[in-house]
Amino acid sequence: MALTAASPLRTHLKLKLALRVTLGSLVFALIAGAAMFWAAFEHQHTEAASLQQQLAATVQSSAAVAAYVQNEEIARDVVTGLLSNPMVAAAGIETDIGVRVFSSRRVAASVARNDAITHYPLKSPVMAEETIGQLLIEQDVNYINARAIAAARWQAIVLVLQIAISAVLLIVLFDFVVARPLNAVARMVEAAVPGSGTRLDIPVGHADDEIGSLVRSSNNLLATTERTLEGERALRAIVEKMEEYYRRIFETTHVGIMVLNQHGQLISSNPALLSRIVGMGHEAEEHAQDHRFIETIFTEPGAVWALITDASTSQRSASADCQLRTPDGSARWAHCIVSVVLGANDQVELIEGVLYDVTERKAEEARARRQAEHDTLTGLCNRRGMDAFLDRSLRHAAEACEVVAVMLIDLDGFKAVNDVHGHGAGDQVLKVVASRMLSRIRRASDLVARQGGDEFVIIVTHCGAETGAIEEIANDLVALLSAPIPMGGDLHVQIGASIGIARY
Repeated sequence: MALTAASPLRTHLKLKLALRVTLGSLVFALIAGAAMFWAAFEHQHTEAASLQQQLAATVQSSAAVAAYVQNEEIARDVVTGLLSNPMVAAAGIETDIGVRVFSSRRVAASVARNDAITHYPLKSPVMAEETIGQLLIEQDVNYINARAIAAARWQAIVLVLQIAISAVLLIVLFDFVVARPLNAVARMVEAAVPGSGTRLDIPVGHADDEIGSLVRSSNNLLATTERTLEGERALRAIVEKMEEYYRRIFETTHVGIMVLNQHGQLISSNPALLSRIVGMGHEAEEHAQDHRFIETIFTEPGAVWALITDASTSQRSASADCQLRTPDGSARWAHCIVSVVLGANDQVELIEGVLYDVTERKAEEARARRQAEHDTLTGLCNRRGMDAFLDRSLRHAAEACEVVAVMLIDLDGFKAVNDVHGHGAGDQVLKVVASRMLSRIRRASDLVARQGGDEFVIIVTHCGAETGAIEEIANDLVALLSAPIPMGGDLHVQIGASIGIARY
């Protein structure tokens, strides 16, 4: 948090602002000055044109009389009056047949320019609709330009001065309002020692602005640092106690802990690993240390080595449920969490493993999965189990270019059995039907499922491209299901079956 006393950071902010404001003001002044100059220049020309129009309107009647009677004296007075205005370089009156009544030009006027001459029509004093001549007025372009430039230059100078004064004022105000209070805060931060209880004072007049917020945030940081230091001291004491607890836990925990070398040989373990998790006696520990421990205790060592490879590649722990190789051959499972310690060239030096006994959980999962995917009455797969099997079969068929057939079987006459003999008899019929269907399929690759009620589904895989095999199975099923079903004593019932077949 500290800043050195000679650090140029204290002045950089003001200098950067001054440089940017100066450059920005200069660019803005150039653009705004040019725009102001052009606007004032155009305004002066517009005013000159308007004034000339007014002058022409003032003398137009007299000029019309002079042209009508072709009186040079009247024309002279009109022209002389127009030339008294410095914006007029020359003026003249002529008739409609081209006769020049009178014209004149100021000596000091600019060189004659035809594009500066404006023609004003003169109407007859007797007949207003008749044009009898025209009044010619030539602007003094040099005079008007000089006047426009002078006015525009003055306005541009005033604008530039305003911008410059505003920029200087902004820099000065920034120095007093921002830079100096920030320097004061920086010096206080330098002097503050974390953990000493020191707090920064808010500069006068800045309690409610960003500088005040900065000081409050710095005080919060100092307070947080103090709490952190106090927490570290308390944590140190806790860690010392926890180390002792961990030693006890390692020795007394029911979780298996093992440390292996890169070849899978056991280096160290806690007592629970062999006795509780693996089920080996203490006398087997020396035997395990002399052999590849992973191959000794796991039924699928390759899966464990894959976990080790995964942990080495990702440099994180990897976990999976692994089946254990027990002396009595019983099914035992452990959730194995593996991590590795890498040495030079990212080679595995140590393998660390933690094993949790999940045998009961795996058995419970198997029971729950069977209950969720099997029909409780017939023991066949239900709709959920059938859907999962069908998805797997279709994916495999698509990958291996094989044929899968699905048979939807609906029992005929089953409702009559329920109605006449009761639901108990109907349940017995469903069990016999399920048994007969199972007797006709290949249990290793095919599936019989109960959709619900008296609807069944049979999925036959690897049934070949021809339809003969599946038709044979369907005919056999119809025959099997149509055979009488004993209900006890001399009572028999008979049902039929309708089968729909789809092939993929």
